[in-house]
Amino acid sequence: MLKKLRKELKKAKPDSILLCESYGPMFHRDHDMTYDYNAHHMFYRLLLRKITPQEMGTWLEDHFSSLPDGAIRVCFAETHDTRDVNWAAMALRGSLATQALMAIIVACGFVPMVYSGQEERQREYYKRLFSLRHQLPPLVWGKRLFNPVSCSDPNLFSVIRKRGAESVLFIVNLSPHLKTFSCLLPLKKLGVEEESRYSVFEHFKGERVEMKGIKIVQGKELKEMKLALIPFQPHFFTFDRLK
Repeated sequence: MLKKLRKELKKAKPDSILLCESYGPMFHRDHDMTYDYNAHHMFYRLLLRKITPQEMGTWLEDHFSSLPDGAIRVCFAETHDTRDVNWAAMALRGSLATQALMAIIVACGFVPMVYSGQEERQREYYKRLFSLRHQLPPLVWGKRLFNPVSCSDPNLFSVIRKRGAESVLFIVNLSPHLKTFSCLLPLKKLGVEEESRYSVFEHFKGERVEMKGIKIVQGKELKEMKLALIPFQPHFFTFDRLK
């Protein structure tokens, strides 16, 4: 029945989308996209420090294999159902934690959904976040590499999105403290050549990153980056090779 419904819907309106509130291979088969409540609940376990960022990354890597490549998953901080199944969604509305959650949702390649009212007093934040999703194609189409950054501090969540020669490194400090993180970056996975020169750009704040006061560095100098990270503030880095 759903297969026939989708066929007739596309015939009447080719750009229409059939969204399913249930999740799994059976539901994905006859819909254009599906809600991902599994990821939603796991993300709140992450925010409430029930699991570590590394455990979250490991879970996500496995989770993305549960549907075919290219399956479109919708994720969110809130829906009309979360007041009944996840009290924290309403309790944390408007917090730095849920802002970080929406950035993680974008960085991991979900289609972000904003529940009506959730955007109050946060419109500029969401405009900036969704604008980056539009400007950086790897965030939509790129391969996902979870837990790519080695760091002695367990509070760093990281993911690389890679599409062809383009890479975006996303990191966020999920501790409640301003911290300086010593990060070992996987240069090959980022497509960074040790002997080439690079300029590093952080897109959320819209600024060039300085390494010891210098904005242009050799690739090998990017193996270890020391970053002072504000709690829950997202960072989207690109590494631009200079000729």
